[in-house]
Amino acid sequence: MPTDSNMFYVELAPISEFQSLIEDTSFRNVPDDWTVIVGDIVGSTQAVAEGHYKTVNMVGASCIAAAVNVYDEKAIAFVFGGDGATLLVPPAALAPVRDSLKALQRRTQAAFGLELRIGAVPVKDIRARDAFIRAAKLELSPGNNIALFAGGGCALADSLIKSPETSARYLVQGADETGEPDLSRLSCRWDKLAARRGTIAALLVQALGDSVDERNDHFTRALEAITTTLGNLNERAPANPQSLIFRWPPPGAPLEALTRDGVVRFKRIARIWLESFYQWLAHTFGLKFGDYDGHAYATEITKNTDFLRFDDMIRLVLDCSDDEVAALRRALDTLETEGAIRYGLHTAPHALMTCLVFDLASHAHVHFIDGDEGGFTLAARELKAKQNS
Repeated sequence: MPTDSNMFYVELAPISEFQSLIEDTSFRNVPDDWTVIVGDIVGSTQAVAEGHYKTVNMVGASCIAAAVNVYDEKAIAFVFGGDGATLLVPPAALAPVRDSLKALQRRTQAAFGLELRIGAVPVKDIRARDAFIRAAKLELSPGNNIALFAGGGCALADSLIKSPETSARYLVQGADETGEPDLSRLSCRWDKLAARRGTIAALLVQALGDSVDERNDHFTRALEAITTTLGNLNERAPANPQSLIFRWPPPGAPLEALTRDGVVRFKRIARIWLESFYQWLAHTFGLKFGDYDGHAYATEITKNTDFLRFDDMIRLVLDCSDDEVAALRRALDTLETEGAIRYGLHTAPHALMTCLVFDLASHAHVHFIDGDEGGFTLAARELKAKQNS
């Protein structure tokens, strides 16, 4: 009986432990008629250096919101990258998602003066170059999932989009002058998340090797080194009962308003202030307003953050002590000296969180985490410097 490839990710059985990514049985080959879409901010390192790291994060999360708001959010696989996102899109979603992201390109340029690069690479093109895209689904809590990508295909797609020899074929350009991105359900209202142990570490680990099996072995060794140094990674979540602070008025309200509308409208900010006032009451006094239960929502957030992720690269945001960060560097330096990996690491006192709320009544919401002051963007700068040395 023929299967509907549009349902591939919906029907993918989730795994419950991030460490399962080292098990090849966790992943499934993505159908050839799917498309990898990569969005990232050109010059994000400069934007971060100028202090716009929260804006960079908001635009990165907007890539996901713009996609899932025009198609079934359960059918699109996504990984947040800090200054962008990687999405796997089924054939039925390709046209609306591409149009929505083109509109987001225009919005990003007009509102923030930032260039959002969007590229779309068919999975069949990746297979034709002897690479694969394999996907797994990590269950954060019942009904809330993030994707994990393996096989080298996402890294290849990123290089095809950025290479002068192939970019013209894959870049998505020519934004529709009339369309607007739907960024509803995206919000930016929580304070920065302070590290309990002293430091938030944004870590990127790239496995080296000539074959998929060799790189998988090096990923396994890297993950083992990280867990040996830090223990259970689930206990390193930046979002926890101590770090979750909701202040009114939320400092992120103007940025949320500007992102959602492209201009700062008083009506939008007033609505955010009013909604967030009820949120503040709910969190401060344990109240419930409609489907919003402050204490229950905060508890769910601690489970529904993407501080552990993988897309042909280990991407972690971890709460550590300074001594643990030093020990982590020593462990990874050993693997790097052996030629097994490259890594980039950036530390800051806080993490940033951007929220995507699908349906409070069904407890459907996910939260994107990055290190403060540049997080993944500056970790990537360190990694790239090692590549070029």
